[in-house]
Amino acid sequence: MPKVPEKCTRCGAPISWEEGASVVKCEFCGYKNNLKDDFLSLFRNYLKLRDPKKIIRNPFSLILVLPVIFLFLILNSPIKKQESVKANYWPTNWDKLKQTKWTKDFTYPSDFKKSAKDSKTIYFKSDIREACKYRNLLIEELKNLELNLEKSKYVFNIRVGNKEQFGIFDPSMSNPKNIEMHPGLFKSSYFPGYTLSLADKEITIKNFERINNKLLNEGKNYWDFYTDALDKWDKESYELKRAISLQGDRIFASNVEVIRQTGEKNWKLYSRWYLGGVGDLITHYDSQYKNSKDNKKISFYDWLIKKRILDKSHFNQIQGKYYLKYGYGFSVRSIGNKSCEVYKF
Repeated sequence: MPKVPEKCTRCGAPISWEEGASVVKCEFCGYKNNLKDDFLSLFRNYLKLRDPKKIIRNPFSLILVLPVIFLFLILNSPIKKQESVKANYWPTNWDKLKQTKWTKDFTYPSDFKKSAKDSKTIYFKSDIREACKYRNLLIEELKNLELNLEKSKYVFNIRVGNKEQFGIFDPSMSNPKNIEMHPGLFKSSYFPGYTLSLADKEITIKNFERINNKLLNEGKNYWDFYTDALDKWDKESYELKRAISLQGDRIFASNVEVIRQTGEKNWKLYSRWYLGGVGDLITHYDSQYKNSKDNKKISFYDWLIKKRILDKSHFNQIQGKYYLKYGYGFSVRSIGNKSCEVYKF
């Protein structure tokens, strides 16, 4: 014989059953309770509830609602979100790296400007193909920046009459104290095309003659004039040169990401032991080495091994000398190039 419920299965209010009855209406909420109510009907009636208090008291809340709320809290918890962010790049906290006091007001690397930190940050990609695409895009952007700098130098040389931009040597342009020093050292590599370069050449010659004649009348020489003008151009070009430097750091970081994608477990060390990267380890331990009693007795790399900061597995040994695997930018670029060549990117 089935057990007769004493409370409404919808709201939990007390109910009275008449003998032989299979259905009784709840006087509190109006729900019709069945003696053999199945799960589906219970669920349908639960969905009809509107009073929050009734919903909380109803047993279905424990079965259906609470697990859903619990799952929602897990998926949207701050910890889960923080873990998701940390999976996108490295380093996530510059203050947790090795810190070195460079000057009274600057600690390496936590005091880097935001732009420097961004350029040295390794941004994770979905796979090695995407890493190579990103790296190659950065390389193309760097070429454009360098081209703009060379164009700027080219225009500058025309303006100040540097005839050696076009291969014309004139002894009066040389440094009076050292005739081997002349503006030919500061030529631009930019070439606008044969026809345009001929026109630019004529303008440059005229500018030189005008400027040099004025300097001679004032008892001055062209070399001093040119180097002063070059200093001003250097200052005017600072932002562009800074952009080129930061772009170079981004390319280095992108190569480290390629290395990470190859499965190299020590990928962070390529950045931490190179100044073009995060560089916290090379800076920190180099400072300790220079302040140690061993700095004139053994090499820096031998000192690292002696102090057990690194072991021999972190070095390449050539003719009895140790060379740090991670301490050279060209090795990182070489690995990146080879890895991306395999995937034709």
